[in-house]
Amino acid sequence: MKLSHSLAALAISLGFGWPASLQAAEDMKIGIVDMQSIFSQFYRTQEAETDVNEQRSVIKKEVDERRARQRELIQKAENLKKLIDEPSTTEDFRKAKFQEYNGLLNELRALEKETQEYIVRKQRQIADSSQRTVKGIFEEISELVESVAKEDGYDLVFDKSGLSQNRIPFLLYSKDAVDFSQKIVDKLNADAPEDFDASAEVDVPVPAVEGE
Repeated sequence: MKLSHSLAALAISLGFGWPASLQAAEDMKIGIVDMQSIFSQFYRTQEAETDVNEQRSVIKKEVDERRARQRELIQKAENLKKLIDEPSTTEDFRKAKFQEYNGLLNELRALEKETQEYIVRKQRQIADSSQRTVKGIFEEISELVESVAKEDGYDLVFDKSGLSQNRIPFLLYSKDAVDFSQKIVDKLNADAPEDFDASAEVDVPVPAVEGE
């Protein structure tokens, strides 16, 4: 169904006359933007992605160091176990090494618990930070879209990347609507850093940090 026909039908349902409401719908200036595409091409999104990746690198380094320490403890524990199980080992020596062995196991359990808690905590911090960043970026984009729409005299602006509650594209068809997404992108990137690569569409990931 054409957008103008939909608006005309809505006008009728509200009690307006057919000719006037149809003419009003046809006279409307309709604009389209792709918010997801604009978001991915905005230099601030690229900066946010870089920041997230840097945080991931710091976390990975810390986790790798903890895992290396765990491997050292495991190796020590295995060596002690061999001494404990050695038939020639004296009882006093075995008891002393067994206490040391249990101490290593306790240290390993504590380190594993701390590492998992560290990973979960850092994942949550990255997720929360990314959500705030994404929210701020979309608010900035929305404000600019509204400003441009007013300046250019648009009566309605639709986001063609938006989906309904049923996961159906919000905008299915529009005959005469103008897509001014690129105009928004150009304005957003007017003060971008010199090293910004406008051709590289990016996204802000909220990654899972794995301790390998």
